[in-house]
Amino acid sequence: MAEILFNLAAEILKSLGSLATEEVASIYGLRDELKNLSATVSSIQAVLIDAEEQQGSSNLVRD
Repeated sequence: MAEILFNLAAEILKSLGSLATEEVASIYGLRDELKNLSATVSSIQAVLIDAEEQQGSSNLVRD
């Protein structure tokens, strides 16, 4: 499940980085909002990776 969310986050970041998105954002003054959203998605991605790693070690302890 974390892998699906990780891939989704990566795709969102890729889309946010596109030139067309940046141009539209600059027209409407959304550049800062997109940067904030990108940072939030990156943070979520890091948390998902950490959670997945902890889950793996937690399962080793149980077995």
